Amino acid sequence: MAVVIKVAGWRVKGLRCPDHQVSFLKDRQNIYPVSLIQMPNGTGKTTTLELLRAALSGDALTGKGSAQEWSADKIRSFQKRNSQNSSGQFQVILICDTRRLTITMDFDFEDGIVTYSTTLPSGNREGFHPPRDVMKFFEANFVNFFVFDGELAAQLLDQEHTKAQDVIKDLFQLSLFSGLTGRIEDYWKEKTEQVGVTQQKGLTQRHNRVNDLRKLLKHRKKMKELTNTGYKKTKKELKRKKERFEEALAEREEVKDQLHKADIKLKEVQSQVDSSVNDVLDDMRNPHSLSSSFASRMITLKDNLDRAKLPESAAREFFEELADEAECVCGRPIDDDTLRAHIKGRAKRYMGSDNVSILNRLKEDVADLVGTETDSHEVKLKQKISILNNARSEEENLKTARDAIKNKAVADDPELEKVEKEINKLENTLSELENDLRKFEDPDTSRKIEDIWGIQALENLLEDAEHKLAKATNTLELKAKGDLLAQIINKAHYKAKQEISVDLCKEANKRIEELMPSNAIRIQKITQSLVLQGQEAGSVGETLSIGYAFLATLFNGTEHQLPFIVDSPANPIDLEVRANVAELVPKLSHQFIAFTISSERDGFLPALETASADGDIQYITMFRKDMQSDDFNGEHVEESIDGWCVHDKTYFEGFQLEEEDPENAV
Repeated sequence: MAVVIKVAGWRVKGLRCPDHQVSFLKDRQNIYPVSLIQMPNGTGKTTTLELLRAALSGDALTGKGSAQEWSADKIRSFQKRNSQNSSGQFQVILICDTRRLTITMDFDFEDGIVTYSTTLPSGNREGFHPPRDVMKFFEANFVNFFVFDGELAAQLLDQEHTKAQDVIKDLFQLSLFSGLTGRIEDYWKEKTEQVGVTQQKGLTQRHNRVNDLRKLLKHRKKMKELTNTGYKKTKKELKRKKERFEEALAEREEVKDQLHKADIKLKEVQSQVDSSVNDVLDDMRNPHSLSSSFASRMITLKDNLDRAKLPESAAREFFEELADEAECVCGRPIDDDTLRAHIKGRAKRYMGSDNVSILNRLKEDVADLVGTETDSHEVKLKQKISILNNARSEEENLKTARDAIKNKAVADDPELEKVEKEINKLENTLSELENDLRKFEDPDTSRKIEDIWGIQALENLLEDAEHKLAKATNTLELKAKGDLLAQIINKAHYKAKQEISVDLCKEANKRIEELMPSNAIRIQKITQSLVLQGQEAGSVGETLSIGYAFLATLFNGTEHQLPFIVDSPANPIDLEVRANVAELVPKLSHQFIAFTISSERDGFLPALETASADGDIQYITMFRKDMQSDDFNGEHVEESIDGWCVHDKTYFEGFQLEEEDPENAV
């Protein structure tokens, strides 16, 4: 069933952004397709977006909203500056299909906690409880796709994230496949339990073993996923810290020149090491280079083959053919069957032409490669190994010298020393995570079940336990049919995901071409993330444009209708591309809400107005009271304790304040 979600408005009170209340309702029944909220830096864009994500995400099973996972310090950071009020509130009003849904977050700054309440037509309920049919769109990971910013756009192109596949799975309901395979398992389990009530003694142990293995396997897979996520994050952070460390070193002029010279020498020696390694490996592939005894025996083999006087032309096939002739090569008639049989029998003493050819080539190769001086090859290899060892020794010395330059610079700069300690700590953490990941590959099944970590090992044990249980309960045939059906469903799942990804890739590339006609950047394929053709990433503007193109294709390719809320929709994009993005906006979703600053209007606003129907755009300008005068000339204005909210197109187009106030930056 198609889901339609609209944002009717939200209200903020007592939090660090100015108090305000906005409505996106055009009339009692309809919303504005496009709403532009102009907020200068320091007004609370970042805070409002973070509150929106927190209000719209949580876990319906526990009834907890995502902000309830925040620390007390983070919760208190949302308190209005210099305020004595110990509470605050954020409330968002949604329309889900025809139902009104209100989610309220109440902040208690004294205790550092946030509580949620959910209001539906049926009444109010404490906690986070959106309707079940829309709950999958209110999970923390998915909310980021319709409350969108540049960070998510970058993650769509990051191989260490699974954002692209996640949204495909959720929007196209591919998780239903997993539900089907789970139902097959449950059905077989029910059948085995029914048998177990009336039949064989000992079935309880078999059931328990299967259940224990399933739970443990699920737990291990979850732990592996979490460990792998931690590994990727740590690796990325380590890379960032190292780059920062190198940049900081390069900024010190006295160190920069020394490091540059040390790097040049080190790279030269490393090149020599690489070349020497290749030379040594090439020679080590030849047995006669490893030991002179090998060379001597190869020459002995060649000499013995020479003494065998292998025929150059007369091989087994010659005599076999001769036996069928009327007369011998010498002219004698071959008219006796005994004589013919004798010739064919003697032919077996000769090798076939293929074998003769191989042995002749072998003799030639031994003569060419080994030659007559059997000791020379081992001597040459030892010389090359000596050269390699000297080069590696010099490489280590140069590394030590380079590290000494770094260490001196670090000792003279506490900030660099701090970063180096952070790098060392991250390296240790990364090493520990690598060891943890290796545990999940351990094939050992000899230990107690609870001490087994290998995923494949547990899967093998589970398969064996299920087979024994099926045999004991006479459900082997049912189990086999269930496994076959699960395989079919899994293949269908894979095929559906692949075909959807291919179609989305094609359609997204068409939109990218529309957005950036003079740019050759394209999506090659969609795996866990978006993979670009011939490059790993694009510029900030390119990345954002690709994100728009992908999400526009995604939202238009499904029957569900979701709002699309964007921070700075055009700020990092060139003017020419801004116009193309603006033309795409009305097609992105049925409701587009954008937080902007005044500098984004050029190139974006005129094209957006042209692409939108008359009256489809709502213009809102919000700012703190200490940022601008209160001379509004009668426009529709809403005043709060610390802010103004102006609903007027002319005021929106003339507003120029965008400088960030460091005292109020949020």
